[in-house]
Amino acid sequence: MQGALLNHKTNKMKTETNQTERKVMMGLRCAPELKIQLTEEAKDASFSLSEYCEFLLLNRENTAEKEVVFESTISEQKQYYDGVLQKKDLEIQTLKQENRRSVNLDRILKDPYLNHLFSELKGKTERIVLENGRTFEIHCREPEDVLRVMLYSFKLKK
Repeated sequence: MQGALLNHKTNKMKTETNQTERKVMMGLRCAPELKIQLTEEAKDASFSLSEYCEFLLLNRENTAEKEVVFESTISEQKQYYDGVLQKKDLEIQTLKQENRRSVNLDRILKDPYLNHLFSELKGKTERIVLENGRTFEIHCREPEDVLRVMLYSFKLKK
C-alpha cells in the first residue's frame, strides 16, 4: 500500500521537481539506523535515496497533518479500549465471584451428611410450619430440597 501511495505521489513529485530544474546540494547528518531505514523505504518505492528524501521534504506539510490526525485517532482508540478493558475486568471479577459461589454450593451438595439425609427423605413430602403460622410442603426430589426443608424448619432462638 505504501508503495502504491508513493507511486501515486511520484507523478506529482516529478512534475514539481521538473518545474525547478536548478537544484542545490544539501548536506545532512543523521543516525546510521535512520539512513538505513530511509534507504530501504526509497528502494521499496523505486527511488534513489536523494529522490526519496526530496519527496519527503516536499510533502512534509501533508505528513505533519496526517500525524496529528493519526495521534488523535490513537488517543481516541486508546480511550475506547481502556473503557472496554475496564468493563471486561468487571465481568471477569463477577464471573470469578459466581464461580466461587458455584464451587461452594457444589461442596455443600456433595456433603456426605446431606446425601445421607436425602437418601432418608427421598420421595417424601415434608410439611413446614413458619413462625407466622403459615404451612407449606416440600417434596424431596433432590438434595437441594433437603436444604430447603432445613432452611425453612430452622427457628431462631430469641
